[in-house]
Amino acid sequence: MTLRAYHEEGFSNPRDNPEVRAYRVADDGWSRGATDSHPGVAEVLTPIITGFPAADLVPVDFVLDVAAANWSGDLLDDKLSLLLRNEAGSVGRYSYVYFYGSDGSPAPPELIVEYELLSLIVSNAVAGGTAVIEVVGAQPHSMSLVGWSRNSGSTSLNTPWGNFTIDFKFPIRRLNPFQADAGGYGVTTLGIPAGAAGRTVYLQGLVVDPGNQAELTNSLKVTVL
Repeated sequence: MTLRAYHEEGFSNPRDNPEVRAYRVADDGWSRGATDSHPGVAEVLTPIITGFPAADLVPVDFVLDVAAANWSGDLLDDKLSLLLRNEAGSVGRYSYVYFYGSDGSPAPPELIVEYELLSLIVSNAVAGGTAVIEVVGAQPHSMSLVGWSRNSGSTSLNTPWGNFTIDFKFPIRRLNPFQADAGGYGVTTLGIPAGAAGRTVYLQGLVVDPGNQAELTNSLKVTVL
């Protein structure tokens, strides 16, 4: 993911070498009024970025470290908040840089999300919680069949879509099939028993596209927290 913000010229910015990081914001209940409380920061998503332009409307890309954050809550409530913070101010420098905000004009920030490979992703595998299982990079409207087991190894499966070797052994349990949207993204959830902390499970998906062709996702080893 890349957060693209557009520089707003004015007030002699950038001033005194701003040092900006991007963060995820855990609390989506904030407002941007002049007297509203700061929402606080969660995971840091970029290293310190410096060298900002002075001209108006120049785009600045903040490439986000997707693996640095737990996105499960954002996926479940369909809200995502990101924050840019000038770290130079925290060490006493009178430093600042401006970017256009979320108004429709002239240049609101953009979040660019790219899916490159067919991937299975599991997040929030916490005992007593709800794990989020995602498939990204599938063909539009594909159907995902995800299985899991507590036994490592490999198993040969003869399916209606061909023979496949998956990366775990019987006994195998299956999630309810779920369908990808027009962008090739599918998501489902799985409740985890309260007593499952410390257990390791192995997961893999078989994704069947509307043309009846199937492909395996990556396999995952997940230890419940």
